Amino acid sequence: AATEYLRLGEDRQQSTALQREALLHAADIYAQTGAVRQAISTREQYLERFPEPAATAVDVMQQLADLEAGNGNTRRRQHWLEEIIRLDHKAGTARTRVPAAEAALELADKRLAAFHRIQLVNPVQDSLARKLQAMKQALQAFEAAINYGVTPVTTAATYQIASMYDALGHALLASERPVSLTAEELAEYDLLLAEQAAPFEQQAIDIYTTNAQRSGGEQRDPWVAKSVQRLGELQDGQ
Repeated sequence: AATEYLRLGEDRQQSTALQREALLHAADIYAQTGAVRQAISTREQYLERFPEPAATAVDVMQQLADLEAGNGNTRRRQHWLEEIIRLDHKAGTARTRVPAAEAALELADKRLAAFHRIQLVNPVQDSLARKLQAMKQALQAFEAAINYGVTPVTTAATYQIASMYDALGHALLASERPVSLTAEELAEYDLLLAEQAAPFEQQAIDIYTTNAQRSGGEQRDPWVAKSVQRLGELQDGQ
């Protein structure tokens, strides 16, 4: 059946509408029967020939991203997520805004993972500079996701922004100490780290509070609930 639909989709003598629908049906059948490579190539063929309407194209891109994820091909998944964002920016509609926001959030999560991978080891100033740069890139990515105005994405991104400030404060306190310090110098160094970490913890508290104060149906949002929980933990520790 998939082969027949593919034949119809490639037959330029058929109406455009029939070709479009046939290619989509063929791709669906390939995916359902486990013929992943054919499902991917057929969807790519659809996008090459029918880049409009944007809403359908974004749906196909999301399907491609999911198929590539199933293949373990993170690079190609990222490509399709970026394409969703690009197309929404170029010709977006109300239907494309949500998948574009979700794509932006997932890409921001990759930036967050890069931030977490950087440990504050000696020389701490060097590793701290790298961690702050990674944090800056992640913040920009999460803010881009928030700008879509999609509530579940906004609450997730807001929580993750707070979590970065939270994590940075803890990372400073747990950072490697210089090996040559005397006991007195180490005490002074620890005090200095605590002073540096305090503003980051306060920033985290402020952002968690913003998320926790979202009202109405948003109280059932898991990221609002996580913010409430973490806010309580931080306030109990003060």
